[in-house]
Amino acid sequence: MKVYSKHVHCLFPQHAPGKKHERPIVLEAWQRAIVDAHPWDFIRGLIHSDGCRMTNWTTRVVAGERKRYEYNISVAKKASVALMDTHVGPKH
Repeated sequence: MKVYSKHVHCLFPQHAPGKKHERPIVLEAWQRAIVDAHPWDFIRGLIHSDGCRMTNWTTRVVAGERKRYEYNISVAKKASVALMDTHVGPKH
């Protein structure tokens, strides 16, 4: 899905020029109110849209040295996995 509008930044203030990983993750007051009221819906949306239940990794050569980078989420403890299954469900 693609969205083109001059007002995307009004709905999603985090959408801005530059690299995503260099921008701060700061919710506006109206966003915080929604997340506070529906935290598991928020987590479910993150996991189903772009997350996973394991740690992905890749390597990259930086200044002549191979470095390993890990990203995404890892849920491993039995109780935590059960909680995630209850509130998030399987990834579609």
